[in-house]
Amino acid sequence: MLIVEDEFSVRWVIADYLRQAGHLVIAVPSAANAIAAFTYGAHINLAFIDFKLPGGLNGVMLAKWLDVHRPEIPVLLTSAHVDDTINADRHAQLPILCSGRQKAPTFGGSPHTNGREDHASAKRRTVRASS
Repeated sequence: MLIVEDEFSVRWVIADYLRQAGHLVIAVPSAANAIAAFTYGAHINLAFIDFKLPGGLNGVMLAKWLDVHRPEIPVLLTSAHVDDTINADRHAQLPILCSGRQKAPTFGGSPHTNGREDHASAKRRTVRASS
């Protein structure tokens, strides 16, 4: 599994939690590092991507890159800071998990999950759906 999260402490906690759950994890701080991981042939079965990333590519752009270059890999976009910059119409087809600190918008008519256990459950559903 690939985790793309720019905040070190958040990236570390997510990676540690998923490793303890038995997953092999590659954790990187940017979309450019994620693309490099794919370029170098890392075995990845799920991309867990922060919505807001530094640099030229944000999480949505990385998800679209993956859709073109690695369409077999499910993408899970996440954010702890959902705000007015998210346009529900533009992102209606993209799953986004929110931390629960703010009220999460609903995209495509389905509510988003909340909390650590829900993130793991959503990840399991995503992986099963791609099998």
